Amino acid sequence: MSLHVTVRRSSFGVRRFDNDRCDVNTHQLPGESGDSVRSSGDSCGTTNDGRRTTNDVSEGSRRRSHRAFTLIEILVSTALILVLVTAATVAFNQALTMMRRIQAIKTMDAQAKALFDRLSRSFTALHPGAAVWLRARSSPASVELLFMRCKEENDDFLDPFNQAHPTTDYVWSLWRWSPDKRVLESAVSSPIRAFSMDGRAAWWNKTWTDNEYANRFYFFNMVPELRRSAWDAAAAAFDPEPILNANAWSTGVTKDIGDYKDLVWRLTPALPHCRALTVELLLADGSTVTADASANLDWGSSGAFVDGGVAGRSQASPATRPCIVRLRFTLDDADTGTTSTYCFSFHTPGFVKP
Repeated sequence: MSLHVTVRRSSFGVRRFDNDRCDVNTHQLPGESGDSVRSSGDSCGTTNDGRRTTNDVSEGSRRRSHRAFTLIEILVSTALILVLVTAATVAFNQALTMMRRIQAIKTMDAQAKALFDRLSRSFTALHPGAAVWLRARSSPASVELLFMRCKEENDDFLDPFNQAHPTTDYVWSLWRWSPDKRVLESAVSSPIRAFSMDGRAAWWNKTWTDNEYANRFYFFNMVPELRRSAWDAAAAAFDPEPILNANAWSTGVTKDIGDYKDLVWRLTPALPHCRALTVELLLADGSTVTADASANLDWGSSGAFVDGGVAGRSQASPATRPCIVRLRFTLDDADTGTTSTYCFSFHTPGFVKP
């Protein structure tokens, strides 16, 4: 279907526009010259007044609508996308690393809090009448703190003749740290070490009598033994090993061991990822004793009587008893490279003179 539009003007011809094709039919009006009107062959050009016809505008629009991206535009867009993706990746990795560090710090804080609660119960119950040892070695590097404390007893004290679960009031407590293991270990002596001779007749290198032979199957109960003196006269040093191992019977039975050897066997990790540890003792006379893995140290303090008297006992004085125990240690996390340092102080029981 064709649409015919007729325009009447005084000085222009009549043009007919076909809607299906860009044909312009020009008819000369009376009084108009042929030069004033373009012929019908110039159907898609310009009119005599310089305006573009419909066909030229349509072709320009089609050329612009089908115009594609150039290679430079594609490369620029790709570069911008890569920059945005890289920035987003870096931000995400930084946020993930920060979250891991925060979680590592929370874990270390929880471990330090658990250690504080455990040490607080131990030092609060420290036996003032028992010896205390603090030792340090540089090769192999280690720090060791040994003392006797009150035991948390859950057994029935109303049945003191119960041989299966006898009760005891005090146990030895050992804390040891080694930079090689990077672990703070702890041990509490066994409340009871029960064993029998299992029919051995060579015990004590003698012949058993009838009564002794009849008692060969009896059980021996060994409990942690209080040691008041921290000074080993034979070794002329503050050495807890021979002192605490003196209560062994030397029968060769597996459980026939001294208190110190029992502690070493029972060492378990108490604080992992501990990269540094320093133990400081504030004594009653105001002096301090510091132990770390950088130098050798052998220090001991003998136990005192309840009234504080130590007359006639060498190497023992209430002035050398620790009043405050301070621990400084550093924890680290290998995955995130995060470190955190803690410092805890604990008061020990004092003496009340009559």
